[in-house]
Amino acid sequence: MTQAAETAAVQKEFIQVGNIKTWSLSAGSGEPVLLLHGMAASSYSWRHLLPALAGRFRVYAPDFPGFGRSGKPANFDYSVFGYQKFLLAYMDEMGLDKAHLIGNSMGGMVSLLTAIEQPERIKKLVLIAAPAYPDSMPVSIKAMCFNPLASFLRKNLGRWSVELITRRLFVDHRLITKELVDEYAAPLETPEGRRAIIKLARNMAKVTAHAKKYQPLFKKTPHETLIICGDKDALVSLASARRLSREMPNAKFLPIASCGHGPQEEKPDVVNKAVLEFLNQP
Repeated sequence: MTQAAETAAVQKEFIQVGNIKTWSLSAGSGEPVLLLHGMAASSYSWRHLLPALAGRFRVYAPDFPGFGRSGKPANFDYSVFGYQKFLLAYMDEMGLDKAHLIGNSMGGMVSLLTAIEQPERIKKLVLIAAPAYPDSMPVSIKAMCFNPLASFLRKNLGRWSVELITRRLFVDHRLITKELVDEYAAPLETPEGRRAIIKLARNMAKVTAHAKKYQPLFKKTPHETLIICGDKDALVSLASARRLSREMPNAKFLPIASCGHGPQEEKPDVVNKAVLEFLNQP
């Protein structure tokens, strides 16, 4: 945790969500906001946005099952559908009937799915580099479905893979610090963490068929939505993000220059300002 987040009086605790020991950060007071991280990330990815929002909102940032410090059970449904059910269970556990959702990458997919399936639980949406049209599934995820490679990765995922992936996803490589690599590599250095991400990759590769069912529903999603995307995102193109902003009836689009797949980490000042303005609008 960075010094900035520490000054926001962040409460850090394990809570029980169903049968899953869940690491959860929370801070501030006011309307509830949930921060949902992406694949192979954790609540650490919100270290800049969480304290920025805590002065106006009650902010929650859980680690999804399989990632960060949360439990990594073998029988969990490691898919966007499993995570959507987990999110609703987490909200119930925290006593949240309704909340703003902010999701990065896979967390954005989970946020969008929740808005479609349970619209009454959502206030506003912020989708940051969310792959709403997963037909262009990254080759790295498809490769993890290849059995010989999966067998190798079960034993060898760790720091080297985090360093490799972050160099592709960050435009400014100076931001790839030892602290960042340590945080994201820790779960991948355990058998349970490796098993979780391989299961998730295999399920992500199957999501295209389901996407055909949900894409027509984007036009019927009424929530006010802010869609953010870096102009040099290696996974989600500006064209894809712009398309989603056109299809959702109440969406605004914010491209960010010289930025990759994690704008909240790479361009925190821009993202913090935009999100605060968006959520504070009546």
